[in-house]
Amino acid sequence: MTSLDFLIIVAGVQAGFLIALIVLIVLTRWFWIRKRARMAGPRDGLRRAVQKWLGGGPVTAVVAQLRRLPAGMALDMVLHYAEQLKPDAVSALATAVANQPWARGIIARGRSRHWWQRLEAGRLLAVAGQPRHAPLLLHLLSDPHPAVVLAAIGALERVQSAALFAAVLEQLPHLASTVQAYAAATLQRARTNLTPVLAKYLSGRATRQSLAAYVDLAARLTAPELRVPITELATHTDMEARAAVARALGRYPHEDSITALSDLATDRAWQVRALAIQSLARLQAAAVPIFQQGLRDASWWVRLRAALALIASGPDGRNALLSAEVGADAFARDMARLVLGLPEAALAEYQR
Repeated sequence: MTSLDFLIIVAGVQAGFLIALIVLIVLTRWFWIRKRARMAGPRDGLRRAVQKWLGGGPVTAVVAQLRRLPAGMALDMVLHYAEQLKPDAVSALATAVANQPWARGIIARGRSRHWWQRLEAGRLLAVAGQPRHAPLLLHLLSDPHPAVVLAAIGALERVQSAALFAAVLEQLPHLASTVQAYAAATLQRARTNLTPVLAKYLSGRATRQSLAAYVDLAARLTAPELRVPITELATHTDMEARAAVARALGRYPHEDSITALSDLATDRAWQVRALAIQSLARLQAAAVPIFQQGLRDASWWVRLRAALALIASGPDGRNALLSAEVGADAFARDMARLVLGLPEAALAEYQR
């Protein structure tokens, strides 16, 4: 076999793969067009049934139209309308859907070995969950797949118990930071019953990693009863916990918060000092001397936060910056010049 023969064979194989790929794309598109056309009628029927129901008609017509759809599409449509309807209408739809055969089938797959089936169960429970589903939710909250855990957390607004909230808090520190933020935003809707459980975790013997996650969650909930347990952690031995406290207390206006933040502004860790100064500025605390001290800090980030806090403190703070601009401290002088030269848009962005 010559080199030319080999190249011809390779070119033929590549051409075969290319033709197969094109055929696959065409067949896939044809399949989805056919499926979309086949489902157009039931979807239109569901839309009309929902409109009639919202106008005073029976919800049974909506349920009947959902039965005409494949289970996965019925789930998607229920979730779609749940985002648009008022809470009372969502509750009525959830009650009507929960006992349908297709819904029971999806929920029964909540213990499947396939994560996407467990995810579907969690998504449905977020709309149609009932107290009897608490054991399944407890199982889903310890799922190894983050998407399943988030779906189960979304169901806690409908199915609430101390055991479920405890399971969430046990799992929360082990989630990625972005997943933690999403979970915290979801948990805000269940904050009334979550707060007492979270207060126990803040006051208990949680691990260092857990404490930071719990304090961050408490900062998002902004529940007044959490302020005291957060403040008590201001002297914790772990830097991450103190940093979380310094960040959280900026959302809890109180004299005790200002006192704790003033102490944290002199912490040995620069991360804590920077966050404490930022929170004092957010609380609009009269702490110009603390900000002036921060302007001479060895850390650039602390000096930046101190300068931004001074410029947000009104005439006294601006005068302190102007004095630092011509002062003897080189660090303070350079930072004062930097912040005084920033345009309003940049200052607003920094002070978010």
